[in-house]
Amino acid sequence: MILRRKIEEFPAVSDAETSELQEMLRLIAENRQNLVIYDRMTGVYAYWYFLLRGEEELARATRSGRPLSYLFLNARHDSHATTLGAALKFGLRISDLPAYEGGGRFVVLLPDTGAEQAHIVVERIRSKIGDVFSSAVVARPDDGATFDELRQKAMMQMRRNEERLERAAVA
Repeated sequence: MILRRKIEEFPAVSDAETSELQEMLRLIAENRQNLVIYDRMTGVYAYWYFLLRGEEELARATRSGRPLSYLFLNARHDSHATTLGAALKFGLRISDLPAYEGGGRFVVLLPDTGAEQAHIVVERIRSKIGDVFSSAVVARPDDGATFDELRQKAMMQMRRNEERLERAAVA
């Protein structure tokens, strides 16, 4: 009885409105992968979510004056990406923000963590899964104040690290 009364209180929906709602549902269904915050292959956060949350974490670290480390990790082979993703998903603190960028590349934000501690985190992951990835570690505020500055510095460091590994392999 009460349910019937509630239904009767709703205004009638026109055919045009019904069609519009159906179209909206169709678009949502087609784009549902964009609504998911986790990467399906690796189990860590999707990169778009990392960017959104990363800006929030950076602002929080800036306001509080606390350190924030940015890890850039690159799986040496596509088959290592799922292993590295699992190590990040299950081997980090709940407050850490690991994400899959694509192409075997991962990024991780470590709130309240300086560069020295972040290097320890990287080595702990490496000890669990082996030397299947290269890494770069940068930290706010020493290596940059903005997300872009941290990313650029990490990418430059990664290139130097990978070049050093290539030279060592040839020697």
